[in-house]
Amino acid sequence: METTPKMSQRPTGHGTHVAGTILGRDTGDEKSILGVAPEAKMFAYRVLGAGGAGTWDAILAGLEQATYDKPDIINMSLGANCNTPVCLLSLAVNNIMLAYDDIVFMIAAGNNGPEGYTIGSPATSTMAIAVASTDKIDDATDGLLNQISRFSSRGPVSQSFEIKPNITANGSYVFSAVPLWSTDIIKGIPNNKYSGAYAYKKGTSMAAPHASGAAALLIEYSRRNTGKAWDAKTIKARMMNTATPIEDSVFSAGAGYLDVYAAAHSDTVVYVTQDKVPTQIGILYEQQKYMETDIGSFNFGGHFTTSNTTAIEKMLSARIVNQGDSERNYTLDYGFTNNPDNSASITFNDKSISVKPGSETDFTTSLTMKEDCEYGIYEGFVYVRDTNSNTLVAALPFAFVTERLMPPKIVKTLMHVGTAGQHYEAEIQSECNAPPLTNWQIESGYLPPGLVLERGHNWGMDASGEHKNACAVINGVPSETGSFTFTVRAENEAGYDIRDLTIIIR
Repeated sequence: METTPKMSQRPTGHGTHVAGTILGRDTGDEKSILGVAPEAKMFAYRVLGAGGAGTWDAILAGLEQATYDKPDIINMSLGANCNTPVCLLSLAVNNIMLAYDDIVFMIAAGNNGPEGYTIGSPATSTMAIAVASTDKIDDATDGLLNQISRFSSRGPVSQSFEIKPNITANGSYVFSAVPLWSTDIIKGIPNNKYSGAYAYKKGTSMAAPHASGAAALLIEYSRRNTGKAWDAKTIKARMMNTATPIEDSVFSAGAGYLDVYAAAHSDTVVYVTQDKVPTQIGILYEQQKYMETDIGSFNFGGHFTTSNTTAIEKMLSARIVNQGDSERNYTLDYGFTNNPDNSASITFNDKSISVKPGSETDFTTSLTMKEDCEYGIYEGFVYVRDTNSNTLVAALPFAFVTERLMPPKIVKTLMHVGTAGQHYEAEIQSECNAPPLTNWQIESGYLPPGLVLERGHNWGMDASGEHKNACAVINGVPSETGSFTFTVRAENEAGYDIRDLTIIIR
C-alpha cells in the first residue's frame, strides 16, 4: 500500500518491507559505500496480520523477544495515530533502549502528513530514530533536490513538543517486495508470478529501511575501525549531526537528509542532554519520573502563554566529543529558519571551544523569548564549525513552540450508575490545548461518600484509538446509595467551565 489509512483501533504498517540501496556517496566499492558489508544481526518478527494491521500485544511480544535475541537494529515500519510521548509503544521502546544501549530502533514516521502533530507512536519515542520520507525533485539550476514527501507525518510531539522526525531518507517510488496480501490478491486475482512480486512503492516504510541499512553499515564500520560498535545514541547523533538540512520545518525534516558516509567519517560528535525521557505507563508526561539520555537536537519544548506571561528562557546542556588524534578548536553559531517577529534569540556560554583528542567539553545553549513574543514555531540550527578551516562539522536542529492557552470546555458529562461497596470509576473530558495546566474541583454539591475527583493519569489514547484531552477521573468505592448532584469546575489561567453532573449509586 502506498499510504497508511487513518488508524482508530490497531497499529498498522506504513508500507511494505523493502530492500533498497544504502544512502551516501558513491565510492565505487562494490561491497558498500564504506568498504564494509553490513554484518549486523537481524531477525524477522511477524507482529502484523495478513492485512497489514495488528494488536498492541503482538507488537509488544515481538519487542520482548527482541530483547532476548539482541539484534543490533530493529526496524519498525508500523505505527498508530497516537501523537504523544507516553503512548504504550513509545514507552516500550524508551525502556528497551535505556536497558540495552546497543540496540538501534529505526521507526517509520508515518504517512498522515502534511499537517503538524501527525507523527504517531512508536515514532514519538524520545530514544528512537524517527525517519521521514523524501521525494527527489528536478531543479533546473541545482539538479536533483530532496523535498519532504507530502504524505510524510510531521511533528512536533504533543506535550513534549519534541523535534520529530529525526532524519529523512528516500521513501518515494522505491522498488519493493509486494506481500501476498497485495491489492490483486485481495481482489481475488491470482498473482503468483515473479513479475508480480515487486512494485514501486512509497511511504515512510520505504524510508526507514534505508536508514536501517545505513545504521548497519555504521555499526560494522565502527567495529572494524575502532574495535567496538558505536552505541545507539552515537549512531543517532552521528546521523543527525551530519545530515544535509532540507528547506523545510525541522518538524518535517528533523536534521535533514541522511548522509551515511559523513556520519561514518566525522571525528566530531555533538550530543545534547535530554533529561525528560518518559518511561512510566499510565502517568501523565509532566508527572513522569524522567530518565536522561543524549540526542542530536535542542528540544526547547513549548509554552502556553497568557496575557500574564513574562519573558521566557530555556537552557540546554550539550557536549562536543573530539574523536580525532589532535586538539581541535570549534566555533559555535546558529541560524533561525523561522523566528516570528524576531521574538527569540540564542546565546552560548562560550562560542569558542577547544577539545583535546579523545576528550569532550560541555557547553550550554540558551533560548530567550521576549515578553510579548508572537505565537508560533521558533526553529533553526546550531552550527559547530572547525575554527581553523571554518568547516561545518555538525548541524543540530532546535525548536521552541508557543501557543495561546485556551480555557477548558467540559464535553463529557455522562456518569454511569454505580453499586455501593464496589469500585466506581468515571471519566470527565474537556477540550483544552494544555491538559496539565487544567485544575479540577467540585464547586458545589458533593460526591457520593468514598469517591474523589482527581486529574486523570491515563491521558493519551484510549482503547478505541481516540485522543483524550484534559481528563479528570471520579473514582473510589462508594459507601452510600442514592442520587448525588454536584457541579464540577475545570479551570486554567485562560478561563474555566462548569458542568452539573449526577451520579446514582444503587
